[in-house]
Amino acid sequence: MFTPRAVLVILLSLSFSNAFTLISSPLRPASSRSTLSSLRAPLLRNGPLRSHSTPTLMSSTGDKELTLAEQAAAALKEAAEAEHRAQELRQTQQPKTSSPPPKTEITPPKAEVYTAEDSKKVASELASEIGKLQRSAGNPDPLSGTRWLLRLDFGREEGTWMDARWGASGNRVKAVVAVELLEGGQVQVVEDYNYGLLLQLPKVKGGKWRVEGSFPSERLKFELEHNGLTKDVTRCDVDVPEGKLFLSVNTLGTSVGKQGGLSIEQFRFYVRRERRMVGVFRAERLE
Repeated sequence: MFTPRAVLVILLSLSFSNAFTLISSPLRPASSRSTLSSLRAPLLRNGPLRSHSTPTLMSSTGDKELTLAEQAAAALKEAAEAEHRAQELRQTQQPKTSSPPPKTEITPPKAEVYTAEDSKKVASELASEIGKLQRSAGNPDPLSGTRWLLRLDFGREEGTWMDARWGASGNRVKAVVAVELLEGGQVQVVEDYNYGLLLQLPKVKGGKWRVEGSFPSERLKFELEHNGLTKDVTRCDVDVPEGKLFLSVNTLGTSVGKQGGLSIEQFRFYVRRERRMVGVFRAERLE
């Protein structure tokens, strides 16, 4: 594409050439004019004769002829538009500077000052709460009268002394039983509890409960007598023989730990009686 300066040079050259032709044409002899007439005759037959008084160029669209002045004006206009587009492009490519986020001042909380009287008051309240959790011989146990839903999970545990074939498949058997811890160390089954579709430990006959150890490391231990779970009921290699089921879990006040252990008593070589782990359990408080 020609630059605007080159277009102006070309247009001026054409203008000077045509002006020289117009000036020199009257001075030509008659013979030269007749010769020019003979040369122009074929041009007249082929198409209209264009006047040389005003040089013209065809527009880019071919619709009409444009004069040299109009061509120059169009070229200057196109150059101005190109310069304007280039300036807009440079402005859009400039990186935008984002303003920094406003600074937020964080004020630290004021430290609370405790006096000696406040410390004595807190210590007295703490001692009172600890005293409520501690068990004494003359007062009833905090767990007396509480009811619990025991979720039993039978299966092979690491370190158990059960037979190697017992629970070797990895299957687990889950059963539930609802009990109440009565004053005096007796365990009573809650008869009116709705078990729904849960497997109930069959024919639980109750048992005994007690708390062993000293505060704060105490354990709730109780035993339940039942008729057992046979392989016909469990449908796997995990069964629980009829007899006593021993449960043990941590306790503090009226609360118990998240998980406890299950064990049964069996004889080794018909002489030695020993406890063998048969699973774990969780106790949920019933209101």
